[in-house]
Amino acid sequence: MQKINDYLTEHEVTTLKHDFGIVFEDVMTDEAFDQEFDKMVEIETAEVQTNDSATNKKLAKISDFITKITTSEKW
Repeated sequence: MQKINDYLTEHEVTTLKHDFGIVFEDVMTDEAFDQEFDKMVEIETAEVQTNDSATNKKLAKISDFITKITTSEKW
């Protein structure tokens, strides 16, 4: 089981839901957590291929979230 609060703040989780449609529950199975994380990586990959100011801001935001999760001691 994974707890998203081990990785991100409540505000960051809300931002992912609102800005990207990524929905992390408070506690999720490893499989469900991995599915949502994979969606984040897919969005990041798609955003890299677009080069405009608004996209770059979204890319920076989701990249920061991915980095925060993957560099956590819980990861």
